[in-house]
Amino acid sequence: MAIIYLPYSPQSVDGKYVQQITTALRTTRNLTSYLQTFAEQINGDPSNVANYTFLANALGCTDTTTSGGTTANETAKAIFDELNSLNFKLTTDTAVTDVNAAINQALSKLLV
Repeated sequence: MAIIYLPYSPQSVDGKYVQQITTALRTTRNLTSYLQTFAEQINGDPSNVANYTFLANALGCTDTTTSGGTTANETAKAIFDELNSLNFKLTTDTAVTDVNAAINQALSKLLV
């Protein structure tokens, strides 16, 4: 595919939206490197929730088991798994389905 620059003004009324969209897309492209950083903070097998203590601390996860919630490690693992799943759908060149649903699910679970 030939790359052709499409000029616009980020200072214009609607040009600022194009700028915000491209910024969001760049951030999405960085998701893989963010996940690699998270993965480096998992102490062993990523399927074992006991190995998420360091990542849980780094993410600021708290233990909510007294109110029927999850441990900090379980929360960290759930965050990692959710973002890892979303990253796969966003970065693969193969056909995938339900990408919008995956984005909506991640946002509903992770927005504070």
